[in-house]
Amino acid sequence: NVGSFRSVIRTNEKEIKSVVTPTLKAGKTIIVEGSFVPENDGVLIVACRSDVDEKIEEKNEGDNKSIEALYIGS
Repeated sequence: NVGSFRSVIRTNEKEIKSVVTPTLKAGKTIIVEGSFVPENDGVLIVACRSDVDEKIEEKNEGDNKSIEALYIGS
């Protein structure tokens, strides 16, 4: 098991959701959901990252994040 860590979903405009997971067994996953209303049309970057405070020592820190570009148009 790993100790407490924080996960965040954010855009290039603002933070959407931040949650603290108290513990997680090795090999398990968590789901963090959030919603937002885009403020502008155009390309919006949405980033999801776990262990943002780098409290957990890992072999592969790269699997803690995902970034997607969304096109917003009216």
